[in-house]
This record gives sequence, C-alpha cells and structure tokens, in this order.
Amino acid sequence: MGFDREAGSMTTRRGLVTAGAAALAAAGAAGWARREVARASSADASGRDASGERDGVAPSGHALTAADVPAPSPDPNDTFGVDLNVNVKSIDDYLGIPGVAYRDVRMVFDTADWGAMGADPDLTTTIEGFEVVPYPYLATLEPLPVDGAYDGDHLFTLAWDDQDSLDIASATPNYAESMTVLEDLFPRDQLIFLMCGGGGYAYMTKKLLVHLGWDESAIYNLGGQWYYEGKHGVTLIERGGAADGGDVFALWRADIPRIDFDLLHPAS
Repeated sequence: MGFDREAGSMTTRRGLVTAGAAALAAAGAAGWARREVARASSADASGRDASGERDGVAPSGHALTAADVPAPSPDPNDTFGVDLNVNVKSIDDYLGIPGVAYRDVRMVFDTADWGAMGADPDLTTTIEGFEVVPYPYLATLEPLPVDGAYDGDHLFTLAWDDQDSLDIASATPNYAESMTVLEDLFPRDQLIFLMCGGGGYAYMTKKLLVHLGWDESAIYNLGGQWYYEGKHGVTLIERGGAADGGDVFALWRADIPRIDFDLLHPAS
C-alpha cells in the first residue's frame, strides 16, 4: 500500500527492528565539493523559505498535515535531485507533521574519509524528530569520491545496469528479513523525508526504495544536514565537552534503531 496524501495515513510497524532491525563517481570529488559549497552559501541564516510557514504551522495558523506538504520537486540541476521546496533550508517549516517519516541516513561514525573534503564523517548533529537509519546498512554503496567507504553487512546487494549511470538493475536481499526491516524503517503509507550529510546517501536511499516499489511521489531528498542553519539542531557529539577535554557522545538524544545482522537469517 502506498501513501495516500489526502488521508495522511501513518501506520507504522516496528516489531522486527527492535529484534535486529556513477552519480557520485560522475560528480567526482571536485564537482561534489563545488556543488555543496554553492548550496551552503545559498542558504539563508534562518533556514526559512519564502512561503511564510514556520515550524509546522501554515500561514493560516493551522497545524500542518501530510496533505499540506507540496509534492516532491527534485531540482533538475542538482546531481542528487534535492527537493526545491522541502529541503534543509526549509525543513524547520515541516517538522513534527503526523504521517511523515523523518530519516537521517548517515552513519554515526562513517569510515569514509569525508574529512578529506572538509566535511564531518561523524554524526555530530542531526535535526529534531529524525530517526537515524544509515544507508550503508541498507544496501551496496555506489562509488564515493573519498576513500574508506563502509564495506560491511547490509540488507540488500545491488547490481547496476550501467556503471556510468548506476541505475539499479537488481536488489537482492541478503537476509530473509531484509524487506520487513526496510518496510518497518520506511513506512510505505507515509511521506518519507530523507537527509544525510551532503545529499548522496539520501539520493541512494530514495533510489533503493523506488526500485523496490515505494511510491516515488512520497519520497523527498532534503539534501545535506552539513548545511542546516535552522534552530532545531540536536548535538550528538560534544567536542571537548568532557571534564578531561575529551568528547561527549550524547547518542541518547537520537532515535537510532539497531539492525543486528547476527540476529537475522541469511537468505537461502
């Protein structure tokens, strides 16, 4: 069942999760960096758009519902198809809406060397209401513009039609529970807001979901939290915040479902 925008259905199944629950390469490191720097410089200081909406309240004063969210409008000029209306610049206007699944698809500690591009590889901050579901645990990573990409367990193994376009040809489940985990974490009957560091992992997640039958008209790539300047950020790693000068890892502030691959059953 897909998302009914008018009904705004929000049924969620979470049982299994508690039990264990060439775009990038073509862009190249230099192109990636140029695009993200440009996006960061275009964000206004408040993180608001021109719609007049504020923090989940429409200009009319009523609380927003899923039916009030504009349909996805991916930027045709953006490598990752970041949405023109619902993105990290405007997300404060769309927080706390019933019938929306908010997902941050970064790893808590990413092995990829994003620091080589001046970016933070750790989940230092997120945004209120976002559940952390790392894409690298979901499926095969596309080529990254940095070294050290995660190469561990994941729910699906992907094959591509063409190494230049990286269109998904097949997604093979690695575990008997792979689809159930994915459906629990990304409810088919809700709008799905995807966010990561720079937009790439969110792009991969959307491609995976659409390939597996999710309704593309219900999925939004919000882009990169690295460039969020709103007022609902949540600090998960306080650099130098400990008494001994070390870091404080305040991961209890985020909802991070655990996918324990050791408890899943390999696909036959």
